[in-house]
Amino acid sequence: MKTIRLFWLFTVMALMAVSCSDDDNDLESSIVGAWQSEIHTSRIWIFMSDGQVVSEDEYGTYYLNGDRLYISWTDEYGNYEEAFLIVELTSDTMILDELDEEGIAHDDPETYRRINMGNR
Repeated sequence: MKTIRLFWLFTVMALMAVSCSDDDNDLESSIVGAWQSEIHTSRIWIFMSDGQVVSEDEYGTYYLNGDRLYISWTDEYGNYEEAFLIVELTSDTMILDELDEEGIAHDDPETYRRINMGNR
């Protein structure tokens, strides 16, 4: 009986691990595409499936860790990093709140809308 309980415990843990990694993959595939800021309409970020991100005058890499987005940028002045809390990410809306050096959100989220670059 104890063996059966352990078997079910390990089975449930394995299923939870698989579902968590599926959630991360869903988030990563959801962010891929072009996003335009509602506040700063000239700010457009393009996230590619290979971990690259570009804007008009910058390029870099990004990765997701849970509900956090990390971007390492390179521009004409050098390299810098940004971190964001992903408040919301749907098929057409992305809301990001910038994190400070301690990982605390600024409580000033910025909304981005998915755009079709073919129509620009």
